[in-house]
Amino acid sequence: MSQAALAAKLRELTGTATVTANYVYRWETGRRTPDDWLVALALALGVEVGDLCEPVPSSQRRPDRWEEVSDVLRRGFLARGLALTTLPAVVRAMDIIGDGHIGTLTDGLGELVDHYAQAVPLLPPSTAYDELLAVRSYAGSVLQRSNTTPRKTDLALICGWLSGLLAVAAHDMGEHSSARLWCSDAERYSEQARHPELAGWAYLTRAMIAHYQRLPRQSAALAAKGLRKAPLGTVAHARLAAHQMRATTMAGDADASAETRCHAAAAIKALPTDAPTTGVYSINLAEDPPYTATSLLLADQYWEAAAATRRVIQSCYVNESRQ
Repeated sequence: MSQAALAAKLRELTGTATVTANYVYRWETGRRTPDDWLVALALALGVEVGDLCEPVPSSQRRPDRWEEVSDVLRRGFLARGLALTTLPAVVRAMDIIGDGHIGTLTDGLGELVDHYAQAVPLLPPSTAYDELLAVRSYAGSVLQRSNTTPRKTDLALICGWLSGLLAVAAHDMGEHSSARLWCSDAERYSEQARHPELAGWAYLTRAMIAHYQRLPRQSAALAAKGLRKAPLGTVAHARLAAHQMRATTMAGDADASAETRCHAAAAIKALPTDAPTTGVYSINLAEDPPYTATSLLLADQYWEAAAATRRVIQSCYVNESRQ
């Protein structure tokens, strides 16, 4: 299939006029930088984004490449051109309510970020991931149409938050390679929107992946990088400081553990009074920083760990949290 024919099929499915034969040529010859839809495509095909952006020797190009790509597109990553009945209900609602108005769509997508930040810890990870992927793809298509609008920065930040949530859901599923890819995407939008706290949350997800892979030193190093990104006084900074405390304790570095515990306590005190206490982007505010009991347990301070656990139960586990 020629590049012009492939571009025509992409335009037909995506409902956008931005995909041209030159666009396809640049993609196939490795001259196209990663776009939102290429990120989604890479995840679906189980490859790295770079693999879709590197030149493919003509002798190795598959004649059925379009069939592979079109199958991904039909599954909803570039949903603008598909029948509404094939889309998740939340995207259908956005399409109808937004009616193509960038401001309305931006506000609606912002509401969805708040919703999924609360819902992801409660939903089965695969369900959360599938819904978020459809919303993130839709948000990316809206962003592509917003080049001349004043809401472009807001949309970029929304895409970043959604990518961060996708990283968390992928991590919960054990899909660590996908989670890292979404973390990179969130970091990219953090820079684009000039919102460093978002990058801090992405580094926290990276640090959590290393933690559950039993790589405490790597986990602590990733948390330290995140701390340099997320400003003091943000929830991301406080969560990263608490995680760094746990990671250094698990690594057996007593001096670093004591130092990071002091920093975590200071980070908690620097938080505003209205810091969120539920959802993915939140923190449990107690007398001690999060993971204090775990860190004490890892340091063989059993009585202190028990006392810290009792303080957490008394201050955090109210009826709403228990539900």
